[in-house]
Order: sequence, then structure tokens, then C-alpha cells
Amino acid sequence: MSTRHADTFDLAKNQGRYMSSPEFTELRGICGTAVSTKAAMLVSARQRSLLYWLQSMFMEPGGRKKFVSDFLASYPERLGSPTMHKLGVKAGQVYRAEDAEQIQMELRLFRNKDRRVETFLDECRKQSATLEDFLLELCLNPKVEFQAPGETDVHLMLQRLEMQHLADIQETDFQNADVNYFKDIIPALFDFQKRYAENVRKNFVMTNIGQAAWDTLDFGLETGKMVVIEGDARLARKIHT
Repeated sequence: MSTRHADTFDLAKNQGRYMSSPEFTELRGICGTAVSTKAAMLVSARQRSLLYWLQSMFMEPGGRKKFVSDFLASYPERLGSPTMHKLGVKAGQVYRAEDAEQIQMELRLFRNKDRRVETFLDECRKQSATLEDFLLELCLNPKVEFQAPGETDVHLMLQRLEMQHLADIQETDFQNADVNYFKDIIPALFDFQKRYAENVRKNFVMTNIGQAAWDTLDFGLETGKMVVIEGDARLARKIHT
């Protein structure tokens, strides 16, 4: 039996232990390799683009929490269960007893006598705290399937066949990427991605060096060959093709 022990904790030699804390995990975002594993199984370029974009956004300052906060703030009108949106989500609205029961089932609530729309919206806001977990599942779990706007059921069938072949997933294992407290979560994510890209383009200024780098990257995409752009973060010194 070992009798060795340390009287003091050497912080300099044990800094890594703090990296397992939830605060640092959130700041690190999602592992790109893990996202790539699922993306590689997707036949849709638009679906792959969404996953890679989400992974990159989670690496921005503030991480997943800031992304979720900005996303929810951009679509306040989408909060609510399917029945709420079917009947209307207006201030001061009071649902009928049978409709309120259906909403409670959708939101998995215990029965209560308060049938006001504000009460249910408050519950939806509370449940939106789980959106981070939903996005992690969307990016990493091959069993969670989704479609880009405009994609058909035929495309979904082809996607399922690819997933079953590569990941040994059974037909009954697939889960639809959706939440009951937010209307059309997947179309909203694609729309948010589009808005983000439009804002980037609007604020982007192309320089001579930037144009040379983009032309080189386009060449790599068109030919499938490796290209190298050599330089520091602000100035490319050499471009090899």
C-alpha cells in the first residue's frame, strides 16, 4: 500500500483539472471532429452546412449560451406549443379548458386552472433552457434526423438508408429533430444561418490579399487539389497551388 501523499496542491502542474468544469466545457463549444462524424453521413450539403455552422458559432465568444440567447431573441413569435400556435398566441388570450389540457400534454405539465396564454409562454421560456442540449443532439447524434427547407420525403428516405448503412441504425431508432415549446425549430435555424451570412456579407470588405486567398480556395474546390496559403493572420506572403 502506498503511503505517498501531497500536503499541498500544485496548481501549476494540475491546471487541466479545471478544464472539465461545465463553465470551460461551454466555452469550448463542440468538438469539430465529433460534428464531422455525423456530417460525413449526411447526403445533404445544406444539412452538413448547418451542423458545421452551428459548431463554429458555438466557438464564438459566449459559446452556446450566447448563441441560444441570440437565437431565441430573434424569434420570440415562435415560442409556444403546436396547439398554442394553432389557436393563436395573443396577449390576454385565455384558452378553453379542453385546449388548455392539450397544451399541458404537449408541454408535459401537471394540470392547473390557469389557462392564460402568458402562463404557457412563461413555461415555454423555462423549457427553452434545454435548447442547448437539443442543439448538441442535433450536431452529434446520428439518430436525430432533420430536413432542410424544401427537401422532400424521398430525400429523407435516402438519408435514412445512408445512416442505416454507415451507423447500423434501425428504422425505429430515428428521432425527429423538434421541440414542443418552439414552432418549426429546424426551419428557424436555417433562417438564422441565412441572416448571419447576409450580415457577414454586408459588413465584409474585400482586399487584394483577400481576393487572392478566395481565388485560391475556389481553385481547390473546383479541382479537388490541396492548396496552401502561407502567411500570418493578417498578411498572406505566399500562395501555392
